Amino acid sequence: MPIGNDEYAPTCAASCSAETLAAVGDTDCISDLSLELSEINELFLDTKSATFGTPTNPVATYTPWADNEASLLTWFAAKDNTTASKVRYYYGRGEKPEPTETTITLRKNKTHSLGTRHTLVYTVDVIDQTTYQALLKLQACKGQFHAWFSTDTFFYGGDNGIIVDIEKVVFPKTGGRGENAKCIITLSWSAKSDPVRDEKPWS
Repeated sequence: MPIGNDEYAPTCAASCSAETLAAVGDTDCISDLSLELSEINELFLDTKSATFGTPTNPVATYTPWADNEASLLTWFAAKDNTTASKVRYYYGRGEKPEPTETTITLRKNKTHSLGTRHTLVYTVDVIDQTTYQALLKLQACKGQFHAWFSTDTFFYGGDNGIIVDIEKVVFPKTGGRGENAKCIITLSWSAKSDPVRDEKPWS
């Protein structure tokens, strides 16, 4: 699975001693794009196609690290929560904490990572009957899907999304009248680095 998820990962040198540094932008001047609020508020899921690494509904004519506004708007407009074989979308609140790594210790206390596992915990607060049924199916069947997510500012996942495992879907009802019932979806994936991102062209 990491092969599909590392599609746009940075290229590393053959030897760690020959590694170079990439160009860095302005880390002092704050703008709407350089200071991102960390809440993930949109989650998109799609089924896998017959071609590994490609979802049923990829973002067509996508070019990494380029202006993809038109492609993203076309893809976003085509999403549909009821029509078969379309991208499903959930509005909610999510967070992606620090990923976990499996590391080994070598000579002279050198460490090496054998793999990185990323986790996204996503809370859906508004759940009508149709959404409840969809979430129940995710809870019972789990499965692997292509996922994209976005904050107020950026859309993550590129053209093919991230191949994720649905780990857990729960419906906690805590806090009495002081809390609303909600659904918490936990997704995870293996990848060397975080997914490619684009400026989000919708609000």
